[in-house]
Amino acid sequence: MKFLDEKLVRHWEGVGRDLLLPSVAARDASATFDRAVWTRLIEMGAQGGGESYVEPNSIVYGLGKGSLDLPFCSSLGAHFAIATDLLATFGSPEQREKYLPQLQSGARVGTICNAEQGSGSDLRKMRSHVTAEPDGHLRVEAFKPCANNLSFAGLAFVSCWNDEKEIRLYLLEGEEIEQTRLHDQFASFRTGVVGSMRTSGLLLNRKERELPRAFFALRHCLHTERFYLGVLVAGILAGLEDGVVSRLLARETTFERQYLQEKIVNLRSARVRLEALLGHIFEITGSGKSWERAAIELCVLKTFLNTEAPKAVQNAFETMSFEGVFLSSHAQRVYRDLQALTFFGGTTELQKIQIFEDLARGEKKRNRLKKAA
Repeated sequence: MKFLDEKLVRHWEGVGRDLLLPSVAARDASATFDRAVWTRLIEMGAQGGGESYVEPNSIVYGLGKGSLDLPFCSSLGAHFAIATDLLATFGSPEQREKYLPQLQSGARVGTICNAEQGSGSDLRKMRSHVTAEPDGHLRVEAFKPCANNLSFAGLAFVSCWNDEKEIRLYLLEGEEIEQTRLHDQFASFRTGVVGSMRTSGLLLNRKERELPRAFFALRHCLHTERFYLGVLVAGILAGLEDGVVSRLLARETTFERQYLQEKIVNLRSARVRLEALLGHIFEITGSGKSWERAAIELCVLKTFLNTEAPKAVQNAFETMSFEGVFLSSHAQRVYRDLQALTFFGGTTELQKIQIFEDLARGEKKRNRLKKAA
């Protein structure tokens, strides 16, 4: 089952090449996030539409392939492919009516705030807390030290534990929280916008701001985040591969250098394996309709992004270093930015723990069914 539309990929690849690629080096050097281009892309339809996940997949892949700008594209994806999708899927009718048009138009920028210091994406170790007040309002105490789009977010999905030790998810408007950009503290993701948020004593109306089915919403969010990061990285690997092939295979000397041939083949192999895994996940989840069916595969995907993708980018960098610095500087920047992905969706060690736990749960369920039979 195809997770990409080739025509859409070509269109958005051209958009990324024209609007983002020419300025990416300068924006990276100055740690500049271009909000005007971000808004323009939304106006051009980069938020996707319809019920199919193929369109947002193709937008993310195409923009990544054309621009080679992982931070900027991940900011865009966090807004429309994760935050907007989360509200559309799990928000109450009143929440969707109020906030969904604002997210779809780009009037409000969406973000997901889960990770905390010392817990990463392991929600069990999260310390943000919400307390019920006697008048029925909720008092929120939350600190999220690292999330995409914070510092200019207009709507933040913030996870907290309540007094009954139940996980909850709340909609916080941007003006209600303290937001700080971390570009001076973060060694990578300089063309995007990563920040922190804090709120203390914020009072909320439960009906207006609490997202229904919080546990399932958070699982959905974590799965979609991993999938779209995978799609974006696959697009960037394809862009690097095109640059390497067009620059080197046209030179006869390339065929005489076994070292370079091996690097090119390794880059292609990593991209093909990543796209095969994404296609497999898309198929077993019914085109993204039920991410939970591929919980283990999505953890494997995140582990691949943490380990194999950087090796593939290193192959591109080492190959292009023989011929010049332009494309190799892009590869070097992408390699650096990939290291930040461990903050989004969890580290390799956490993925292995989650894979084991999911396998253990599946085995227990099978044993129960056998006994019941």
